Amino acid sequence: MWNERIRTILKETGASSVHLIAHSMGGLDARHLITHLGGHAYVRSLTTVSTPHRGSGIAQIVEDQPERLRELLAGAVDWFAATAMMGTTSDIARATHELTPRYLEETFNPSTPDHPDVRYASYAGRAGKGTRVGINPLLTIQNRLIYANEGQNDGLVSVNSAKWGYFCGTIDADHAEQVGLRRGLTGEFDALHFYRTITRDLAAQDALLAGG
Repeated sequence: MWNERIRTILKETGASSVHLIAHSMGGLDARHLITHLGGHAYVRSLTTVSTPHRGSGIAQIVEDQPERLRELLAGAVDWFAATAMMGTTSDIARATHELTPRYLEETFNPSTPDHPDVRYASYAGRAGKGTRVGINPLLTIQNRLIYANEGQNDGLVSVNSAKWGYFCGTIDADHAEQVGLRRGLTGEFDALHFYRTITRDLAAQDALLAGG
């Protein structure tokens, strides 16, 4: 699906390559695209935002629980997916398994090495426990569970797990705010400004490389 969409964009714009900016599991999908589906031929860089490159402790906790509790803990994930990506479907059981630290470290990462022709960069998010940043109530339980074992996180992904390639820094926003799902009307993270800044930085890098 993503291969087709990107090729369509390249055809419509006449561009020869693209920069990808991916949030959450989208970063893992993008890495798979680049390494296994020939994406390195037209992807110039990948910037991930709160992608669980080393897995999410909450996924392991959920997978280890009785079925009824798994359903309750997965509620926030269902809500996030339905709200942020309307019109899409998800396989929560499979997604949970493939987000466990063991799966990422032992299966996905070893079989999906970075491609030398692609630049990789990342951002992490933090909110809730251990910070002065508010967090969406639907992410509070997950936030505290992850903090106990992995430290600062955004409610679904720890800062450490989100680091991949060149680490650009940490943003003060929970996992939902990072894609514009605000908790209130004022004083929250400006997602649109954040992504515009990334695109401007990428354009500046391209200009610098072209000049060199």
